[in-house]
Amino acid sequence: MIGFSQAVTLAFQQYFKFSGRATRAEYWWFVVFAFLGGIVCGITDGLMGTAGLLGTLFELAIFIPSLSLGCRRLHDINRSGWWQLLWVLLIPGIIVLRWAATPGDTGANRYSSNASSVGSTSRFCPQCSTAVPSGSSFCTLCGHMIETS
Repeated sequence: MIGFSQAVTLAFQQYFKFSGRATRAEYWWFVVFAFLGGIVCGITDGLMGTAGLLGTLFELAIFIPSLSLGCRRLHDINRSGWWQLLWVLLIPGIIVLRWAATPGDTGANRYSSNASSVGSTSRFCPQCSTAVPSGSSFCTLCGHMIETS
């Protein structure tokens, strides 16, 4: 299962990737990151008297990764990423929330041939938590040697 730092790192590494699939853990850890980041930015803005500037910059920084991750999460349950538009309408947005909590398809679907693009099938560098491509012996970010098992 993917952890907090791995999920956040992966979300930013796949900033503009709207294809493929994302596990529930990957999605919900990023939601926790966005929530905690919003709280920290709000407190900091209040203490510094910057009228929400830091919070606004944080929200702008995570806007595209949130959309792409939400799209990949919906792909994992065999739904189009366009369903995210229901967030604009408050009550139907609850449907998207329920879908985000639904377990993903165990087999191939129309968005990806693998059961899950993240999690037990992916490897991460133990030093910097960067996703390591299968078959690679070294982390592409920090150069750390990855053990093959």
